[in-house]
Amino acid sequence: RPGRTDYDVKYVQIQFDGFYQEFDQFYCFSFENLEQFGISGIKIQKFGPNFFKDCNNLKHISISSNGVKELPEDLLLGTTNLDQLDITNNDFETLPEAIFSNLNQLTHLHLDFNKIKDLPPKIFSSLSNLKLLSIRGNQITKLNPKWFENLQNLEFLQMNNNKVKELPDNTFMYLTGLTHLEFANNGLQTLNPNSFANLKSLKTLYLSENDITGFPKNVFKPLENLTFLWINDNKIKTIHSDSFGMHNSLVMSGMSNNKIEAIDEKFIDIVAITNLF
Repeated sequence: RPGRTDYDVKYVQIQFDGFYQEFDQFYCFSFENLEQFGISGIKIQKFGPNFFKDCNNLKHISISSNGVKELPEDLLLGTTNLDQLDITNNDFETLPEAIFSNLNQLTHLHLDFNKIKDLPPKIFSSLSNLKLLSIRGNQITKLNPKWFENLQNLEFLQMNNNKVKELPDNTFMYLTGLTHLEFANNGLQTLNPNSFANLKSLKTLYLSENDITGFPKNVFKPLENLTFLWINDNKIKTIHSDSFGMHNSLVMSGMSNNKIEAIDEKFIDIVAITNLF
């Protein structure tokens, strides 16, 4: 409209079905009030250094469906006020350890449907205000507890559709504020007695569509606020009350499509279940 300048723009979306060998830089100084930036459908081979230089007003960045195989460590250096970051549907297998180092205001991080196999130990160490972390649909085979060391404010962790066969003891020990954990469709076979240690705030746990055959003694005991437990589509044969301790907050448990032959009578007494199947 007449009199409108770039300084009025708050949202920029770049979408193009094409190929760029290198995308050098986005010039935020031309968009003084810009809060959201999105780029999708562009086959980018490489981002230039410090791509988001001087983009301190940005609150939301989406880099999705671009076929990106590698991201530079200084990609986000100019985005210190970022609240939400979406880097989904690309092709990278890992990320530089310091790529999120200046994002201490970030609350939502989506890394879904890439080809992530592993991440550096301190990758999330600066994200002390993170509320949601989603890494669904990748190729992760092992969780590193150090990923979560500074994420005491994390409430939602979504790890569905990876390839994690075992949850070792104390995997989530630092996630004391976690309320929602999704771990479906991983091919998960083994839970250990302290797999869920310190998850006292957890209310919802998804373990469905795995290869679990049974539960260790007291494995769910630390989950004193657990309300929703989903264990459908596994290979569970028996359910024993000693896996739950004296748990009495559980009011719903999806158990369909297992091989259940027996349920301990005490389990019914200590768990207030409203939906077995």
